[in-house]
Amino acid sequence: MADNFEYQLKEACQLTGAVWAVLTEREGGSWFIRASYHLSKSKQPALTKFLAQESVDSWLAGAIQGNSTRSASLPAEVKLDASRLHVYPQADTSRAILVGGNQQDAGAQRIWKLVASLMRPPEAPALLENVLPSLLSDLPYDMPGALEKLLKKFVDSVGPQGAWLAIRRGDTLDILVDANDPRAVGISIAIESNRLLRRMNRTLTDIAAEKDQPEWEDGNLNSTLKSGNGCGNLPDKFPPRLRSSLPLMS
Repeated sequence: MADNFEYQLKEACQLTGAVWAVLTEREGGSWFIRASYHLSKSKQPALTKFLAQESVDSWLAGAIQGNSTRSASLPAEVKLDASRLHVYPQADTSRAILVGGNQQDAGAQRIWKLVASLMRPPEAPALLENVLPSLLSDLPYDMPGALEKLLKKFVDSVGPQGAWLAIRRGDTLDILVDANDPRAVGISIAIESNRLLRRMNRTLTDIAAEKDQPEWEDGNLNSTLKSGNGCGNLPDKFPPRLRSSLPLMS
């Protein structure tokens, strides 16, 4: 699969005159290179280090949330042999194609948008069948790792713009891990201060709120949640402690 992706990146680079291109994926708050063309192994750590900067991470995550292309100047000190970085998200995933080169014209942008739409990851397996057994075994020993694994499987299966997972601690929900929304991690939300969360907590049932419905204002947890179009929570087959909240942006 990686070889096929690299071939597509090569073809697009040659057609558009780009210096290099990579397929990246955000997982567990970090960016990983899944396929690349013309960016040497020795330079890839410089790219991942650059992407790990808080401002760059938020910028890229925003592009994925909004499924919008973006570009910005690359600092010379990063030493990536390109003056600009172009971002082409893959809809309904945590992936994006990053292209290093000069300013792109409309024709080049159309080519990269097409490539991003075609380079799709394989179908994700059923969520409960594949992640729940390992989640339960890992949870007592590595909660952050187990939650990141759960959230990634959920996002891969459902395909929202973004999501975060919160654990109930007393009367609050603490957001521990995120998908495409690093600003949400660390936020604590008082359950009783919000009608939607009170209802979710007392009924332990799935709740959906659409952006143009009155219930959406009850789901006004923070600016991140309001940037999407809907929210919901985990299926009832998950342990109650993990069922606290998994809002989505779709």
